[in-house]
Amino acid sequence: MKTKKAITEIIRKRYSCRTYSSRPVENELKDQLEQFLADSPAGPFGSRSRFELIMATDEDRDALKGLGTYWFIKDPAGFIVSAIRQSPKNLEDFGYVMERNILYATDLGLGTCWLGGSFTRSTFAKKIGTGEDETLPAVASVGHMAPKMGMVEKAIRWGAGAGSGFRA
Repeated sequence: MKTKKAITEIIRKRYSCRTYSSRPVENELKDQLEQFLADSPAGPFGSRSRFELIMATDEDRDALKGLGTYWFIKDPAGFIVSAIRQSPKNLEDFGYVMERNILYATDLGLGTCWLGGSFTRSTFAKKIGTGEDETLPAVASVGHMAPKMGMVEKAIRWGAGAGSGFRA
């Protein structure tokens, strides 16, 4: 994976961002992320995940509101949505490749947050047309981070014992 910064620096910088600015993701960044997702390799155990980027448009910032994130995420520009077929170690493969995608988005200067249990799977599954043999293990919100955290994000970070949430 080619990155602008050292991977260890990206890992240290990355944290779960739940509050985003209303600034849309620039087309160049969106295109780079979409291409990276399209080129996702198989995981270490051989399972392949399918990743799609769903983004709001400048004209329709509300396009993503009905997807169901239970108010844990505020104003994301989009979501990385994935599907994987059932196979041995498929979730391990999914997790490995999804984290790779998350770190790439971080390197692009975008905030992200994994959602594993706090989203409505059926609405996201419809959005990317999952097949009967596919499962949707998680999604990730993506966008430009807001300069300050919202109250829900502060409460979640406090409850989880996470850091202060310094935003660089």
